[in-house]
Amino acid sequence: MISGNLGLIDFRHFRVYAVLALLLFGVSTNIFAKEKRVVRTTVFSEVSPNYQREVLPSGKFKPETYAFVQGHKIHKGRPDESLNALTYNDIVGILAEPLYMEQYLPSTDPTQTDILLRVVWGKTVPGDDGGMGQLAIDGMTDILNEIDALDDLDGTDTGFGGTRIEGEGEFAQMMMMQQLADEARDRANRHNSLLLGYAKELSDLNTTLGRQGPLRHVRRQMIDEIETPRYFVILEAYDFQKILRKETRELLWVTRFSIRAKGRNFDEELLTMAKAASRSFGQNNGKLIRNARPGRVEFGELEFLEDVEEK
Repeated sequence: MISGNLGLIDFRHFRVYAVLALLLFGVSTNIFAKEKRVVRTTVFSEVSPNYQREVLPSGKFKPETYAFVQGHKIHKGRPDESLNALTYNDIVGILAEPLYMEQYLPSTDPTQTDILLRVVWGKTVPGDDGGMGQLAIDGMTDILNEIDALDDLDGTDTGFGGTRIEGEGEFAQMMMMQQLADEARDRANRHNSLLLGYAKELSDLNTTLGRQGPLRHVRRQMIDEIETPRYFVILEAYDFQKILRKETRELLWVTRFSIRAKGRNFDEELLTMAKAASRSFGQNNGKLIRNARPGRVEFGELEFLEDVEEK
């Protein structure tokens, strides 16, 4: 069972974004040309039991048509100009090429449209981004150092004028700050793991083997990844015809993909990360793919051109 877990969508008055598949005509844009380097993309994809793509005798997927409904951005951290550099139409246009690679084709005829796509994008904010935890640790260290220094001077446990007791009170406050920071960090980790698609894998690793055994380094790496800012995209597909007939809003598949944000710009990396995730569109991975890369070479049938006399 899959879920969007990002709130309900009101499809009663939706605006469909028709995508012109410019790549079909060999037209390139500046947006499509911004592939600079290969980045490590993490992908997690889920599929409803009611959805399965039909495979043609050629081995390729049967084409499915789509339209876009308005999505939204999620980001509550520091301003990030690269997230604001693209309009929703820009994002939809960039995703057209990776979708076309997987035989998803744009449609402007509602009666001939198979799926309705929604895009949610943004940047995660790690827990304790304000540094409260580190502030508490630094404060506790300073207090302990002061208490130790007083003990060395007077040789007593109480110090002069009750300084030791005051220090212990401040230490307790710092401990409380640390506890609050840890709770905020745990909440953020849970939220970000669901957002990015790490939740299931982390849950599977929440065992003795995952915490203390040979898999502990894998668990630690995954936690490190969700505790650093990441650019992400969530692509959701709904049954368009059921929505059109006002039957139900059936979620068919969800693909989540993300990259580490440090040193990168969302507007420059979106096409590359979408291409890396494209093979998961409409597919059930069953696990988190943590090093997806774009690029694929397809060989067609060999074609005999002409005889060339050997010189």
